Amino acid sequence: MKNDRAILVAFFILFFMSGATGIIYESLWTHYLKMFLGHSSYAQTLVLVLFMGGLAIGSWITSQYRVSRPLVLYALVEAAIGIFALAFHTVFTSVVDITYHNLLPLFQHAAAIEVLKWVIASSLILPAAIALGSTFPLMVTGLIRAFDLPAGKLVSLLYFCNSFGAAVGVLVSGFWLIDELGFPGTMLLAG
Repeated sequence: MKNDRAILVAFFILFFMSGATGIIYESLWTHYLKMFLGHSSYAQTLVLVLFMGGLAIGSWITSQYRVSRPLVLYALVEAAIGIFALAFHTVFTSVVDITYHNLLPLFQHAAAIEVLKWVIASSLILPAAIALGSTFPLMVTGLIRAFDLPAGKLVSLLYFCNSFGAAVGVLVSGFWLIDELGFPGTMLLAG
């Protein structure tokens, strides 16, 4: 019983960290896309829509399947998100270079250029946002199956840990990490 409690606490700490890193990704995506789209309000709007929409899509997709080992799949999804974060800066700079040097000169109309930039920006972050959306249902399902706890209590504790992690993550990244490590370094640390 005591061992089960320690394992459960470890999962809550893990989900706290997941919330912290997820919100760090979101804030960094806003900074990166601000440079690409040319305006911070455009970037904030797009990232917020894609982040929240991706969370919803990922959660919905995950709910459509009965996963035999949800905690294993959770670990794989978190690993994929981490790999995505580790590669993000390199991928972003390459995509921006290709876009500005090869794609944008092909378009004559400003509206077409803006649409292309928004589509490219969306494709850079939507896959990770969808993956982030799958983490909550996978963790909830896995822990409900593994531990004898009331579902309502478990879900609320997981939601608290994840949300509290997000609050801590945005504070730490916004007031310290970005100043110390820059965008690429903060993304690497979160990944």
